[in-house]
Amino acid sequence: MPVAYGAPVAYGAPQGYAQVAPLQAAPTTVSPLDTWAKVGAIAAAVAGLAWALGGLLVVQVLTPAGAAAVMILLAIGTLGGIAGYVTLCLWMMRVKKIVEPQGYPAPAGWKIWASWFIPVYWFYGPVKALSDLGFKAGKDRMATFLAMWWGGFLLFSVGNRVSGIEEVGSDVMVFLAPVMALATLVSFAGLWILIVEISRAAAAPAPVAMPAPPAPPTPTA
Repeated sequence: MPVAYGAPVAYGAPQGYAQVAPLQAAPTTVSPLDTWAKVGAIAAAVAGLAWALGGLLVVQVLTPAGAAAVMILLAIGTLGGIAGYVTLCLWMMRVKKIVEPQGYPAPAGWKIWASWFIPVYWFYGPVKALSDLGFKAGKDRMATFLAMWWGGFLLFSVGNRVSGIEEVGSDVMVFLAPVMALATLVSFAGLWILIVEISRAAAAPAPVAMPAPPAPPTPTA
């Protein structure tokens, strides 16, 4: 008959030895940070659309009310971008804490937070960090969604830089604003799927490595 064992007895530390805090187990779920990351993705998408519309309006002949609308749109864009950045990085840090102890690739914490701001490195650093975290979900499966997210983001960033040039006229922005809006939506769709799929994979138990079968006996002469 199987025996039910109780909880292990807690013994005090021997005299002369310092108490050692128990090791904390790695988290096993990304909740609720995956939900916050989705909220941040929505905020970032709203920010991108606001910047695109604001860039279109700013080259027009504006009334005082129109100028105020542009300022509101740019403020929404700034706040939405900050919200998207913070929630995404917090979620990535949680995924890192889950998959790294299981032996999967994981970027350093500073790469998650700081790679967005380092010249040249920002061009590929953030997508490389998320690609590593998506290894457990299937690197090939995540490649398309990574391309959607990062490709849309880069296209939007280029459009946003161009829209900030003073010589850009309204005819250019009439073309550029829809491109920026479309890039924002494509990027949002890719990021949403990445959050869902990587969160699901991170919460799944790591596969157990099976021992190799014993080698067949060597025949003797």
